[in-house]
Amino acid sequence: MKPYKEYRGWYEVRSGQTWTFGPDITLTCGSALRHTMFPAAQLVFTDPPWTQGNMTAFYNKAQAALDINFMQLIDGLAVRTDARHIFIEMGNQQAPNVTTIFESHGYRLCAAYPATYYNSRPCQVLHFAPELPQTSIEAPGIMDDSIWPAWAIKRYTAPSDLVIDPCCGRGLIPLTAVKMGRRFWGNELNPIRLCITLEKLTDLLGFAPTPNDSETSK
Repeated sequence: MKPYKEYRGWYEVRSGQTWTFGPDITLTCGSALRHTMFPAAQLVFTDPPWTQGNMTAFYNKAQAALDINFMQLIDGLAVRTDARHIFIEMGNQQAPNVTTIFESHGYRLCAAYPATYYNSRPCQVLHFAPELPQTSIEAPGIMDDSIWPAWAIKRYTAPSDLVIDPCCGRGLIPLTAVKMGRRFWGNELNPIRLCITLEKLTDLLGFAPTPNDSETSK
């Protein structure tokens, strides 16, 4: 049985690898916190685990050692982020704690937008920036999490700007960013999920990615 229905097994992805589609698209596999800093970017959009239980399940599925807790993960993401705009999808329960952490690192909460997860479960999309905007931010209304990335990327980036997602999962943010002509840097803990992202980008771009070694290819 396939671990995910989209999985085609084109690439043998391992933790610690870096995969690139030319100079503008980079994806790494493993804990996001192994990076000292993420590249400076115009925009970060990410959907990290929402709770400690959710995080434990993700690490177990990825067969990765869980050596940090949920709050340490969020703090680690905040410390490593250098971006003009940060969007974080988060469950309602932990949204206040996430806000406190990012504000402790100098970011300001611009808005907390109501959203839905898979058109059902309520959540929030938190928008942080180093400074509050001088003009009010137009509220787009309640949108599903599948729509939010395109809205944020269109509004707050220009073509060739760098978009980052340190928890890029099965590819929603990278696919959206690349389709809109943005550069992308991302990370995913689970090798199978990153493989799915690589497969989707291969379909979109028409060529295979280059791993950081010569062992694996489609």
